[in-house]
Amino acid sequence: RDLMPLYADGLTSEASNRLIEAHTAECAECQQLLDEMCAPMEPKPIDETQKLIDALHAQKRRQILRVVIPCVLTALICVLGWWIYMETHFYGEKIVTVSTDEEKILKEMPELALTDAEKELANTILEIDIFRDALSLDPYSYTAFEIEDVQGHIASILPDDAVIAEIGVSAVSVHIDYRVGDMRTILEYTDADLTGHVDAIRKYMADSPREIVAGVEFAGDVDEVFSVSYAVGTGITQYEKTESQHMWFSFLDMP
Repeated sequence: RDLMPLYADGLTSEASNRLIEAHTAECAECQQLLDEMCAPMEPKPIDETQKLIDALHAQKRRQILRVVIPCVLTALICVLGWWIYMETHFYGEKIVTVSTDEEKILKEMPELALTDAEKELANTILEIDIFRDALSLDPYSYTAFEIEDVQGHIASILPDDAVIAEIGVSAVSVHIDYRVGDMRTILEYTDADLTGHVDAIRKYMADSPREIVAGVEFAGDVDEVFSVSYAVGTGITQYEKTESQHMWFSFLDMP
């Protein structure tokens, strides 16, 4: 019996074959066992009903996927489109200080350094009648002047190719806003205690592309602003670089 499986597979020697054949000729039990081993395996009958059921289930799954997948993709596209629209139309921004290193800031924006002429103007700008009279009219007011009326008083501090955008006075400060190309500069001379003497000079610079809307020039988006503060009495100078950062999902806090 140990040799029978090998005999059925044709792996035994001639001597073993003769031995097995002689034994099975006399032993009906072993002959039956050998016949079973040598009999060809019949394929398992296929259940046609089950086959049909499986095919129907597969077809139903495909039909469901044909409906579900487009619906899910459409929903995702709608959500993504809504989110992009809200982030580009109703987002908030925050101003973050990214550097106060004087050397690095001046290397990146050398024009930010106050010139002697800009510092000297602090001694005379409040002697100009229209500026002096406009100071402290109202802590929330801002008075803009005709550029040609005051341009001569500040011409010494402006570059030759400067284009003045606005000159005005708030409650305690004189503001000079001008451009050289796309570079926007704002000079601010402040008399915080209203003594008639400038206490501080602040200068802002930003690469601000110009936009024309309905024939009027507006400042474009500004990502980085460079500034310097100069205390007139002490000569203390502080540099700062700020950056406007997009606040993601800030539209969710809208009233």
